[in-house]
Amino acid sequence: RPSEAPGALVFEPSGAPSEAVAFLFHGNFERAAGDEAAVRFYLQQGYAVVAIEYPGYENPGSNDVFALSPAYPQAVIDAAFATVRALRRTRTLLDGRSIGGFVAVAVARKLLAEHPSAAPVEALVLRSTGAGSAIVRVGRTHAYDNRTIPGEFPIFVVHGTADEIFPVAEARRISPPSPRGEILEIEGGMHNTTRFPSEELARFLAKNGLKNLR
Repeated sequence: RPSEAPGALVFEPSGAPSEAVAFLFHGNFERAAGDEAAVRFYLQQGYAVVAIEYPGYENPGSNDVFALSPAYPQAVIDAAFATVRALRRTRTLLDGRSIGGFVAVAVARKLLAEHPSAAPVEALVLRSTGAGSAIVRVGRTHAYDNRTIPGEFPIFVVHGTADEIFPVAEARRISPPSPRGEILEIEGGMHNTTRFPSEELARFLAKNGLKNLR
């Protein structure tokens, strides 16, 4: 069972504590506990997992909180960043799905600004997210920009070719920050049905020295 921390659920791998942690940032109308495939995957790779919970998401099925306040996306980012700062370990990976991809990149930027001479992020994984520009809800527009990712860490982008929320062209506009960036397109995958890329992501982590980190 996961333990709870302010703004998060924390899962520990079996055996000795891990020096590596994967932070999961979920999408709109979702909850921290809902990304079971990702939690299982990272635990198997030897990571602890921190599933970030956004403030105001107690009832995401009927409360599109991103629409209610122009300030809300920044509140999500600030809350997520505070949780990451409190719970990050020696090696830190950020994984964002859908809108969570924008939050993950924003948190990466804040970590890099706070530690400009260090490597506070080991890798970034973006699943079914966009390159940016804007998200529009109920007449309000919230700007995001993932077209240029900060840092020199490895980045893995996975996107379904039939994504109806963020077209696959959005994934192609994301610029990896280093030659270690990869984009995986899953044929026929839709926004909420694209499979978790366990085999491909495991190879990516192994290639970059980020697998079995106990």
